[in-house]
Amino acid sequence: MSSNISNYLLKPDFMRRPDRTFDPYAESPVDGVIAAFCSVRVISGQF
Repeated sequence: MSSNISNYLLKPDFMRRPDRTFDPYAESPVDGVIAAFCSVRVISGQF
Protein backbone atom coordinates (compact mmCIF):
# COMPACT_ATOMS: atom_id res chain seq x y z
CA MET A 1 0.00 0.00 0.00
CA SER A 2 1.49 3.35 -0.97
CA SER A 3 0.45 6.88 -0.13
CA ASN A 4 0.16 9.36 -2.98
CA ILE A 5 1.42 12.16 -0.74
CA SER A 6 4.71 10.80 0.62
CA ASN A 7 5.35 7.80 -1.68
CA TYR A 8 6.02 5.74 1.47
CA LEU A 9 5.75 2.00 0.93
CA LEU A 10 4.61 -0.07 3.93
CA LYS A 11 6.29 -3.32 4.82
CA PRO A 12 4.22 -6.44 4.11
CA ASP A 13 1.67 -7.38 6.78
CA PHE A 14 3.63 -10.40 8.07
CA MET A 15 6.64 -8.14 8.78
CA ARG A 16 4.55 -5.66 10.79
CA ARG A 17 2.69 -8.14 13.00
CA PRO A 18 3.87 -8.06 16.62
CA ASP A 19 2.91 -11.73 17.15
CA ARG A 20 5.28 -12.90 14.39
CA THR A 21 9.03 -12.73 14.11
CA PHE A 22 10.59 -12.52 10.67
CA ASP A 23 14.09 -13.86 10.06
CA PRO A 24 15.22 -13.46 6.43
CA TYR A 25 17.85 -16.18 6.95
CA ALA A 26 15.42 -18.78 8.32
CA GLU A 27 14.79 -21.94 6.29
CA SER A 28 11.11 -22.15 7.21
CA PRO A 29 8.52 -19.98 5.42
CA VAL A 30 6.57 -17.28 7.25
CA ASP A 31 2.94 -16.98 6.13
CA GLY A 32 3.83 -18.66 2.84
CA VAL A 33 6.80 -16.38 2.09
CA ILE A 34 10.14 -18.11 1.56
CA ALA A 35 13.34 -16.08 1.87
CA ALA A 36 15.52 -15.79 -1.23
CA PHE A 37 19.23 -15.21 -1.71
CA CYS A 38 20.72 -13.02 -4.42
CA SER A 39 24.42 -12.84 -5.23
CA VAL A 40 25.95 -10.10 -7.41
CA ARG A 41 29.48 -10.07 -8.81
CA VAL A 42 30.80 -6.73 -10.07
CA ILE A 43 33.32 -7.30 -12.85
CA SER A 44 33.98 -3.67 -13.77
CA GLY A 45 33.29 -0.23 -12.39
CA GLN A 46 34.38 3.38 -12.44
CA PHE A 47 35.49 5.45 -9.50
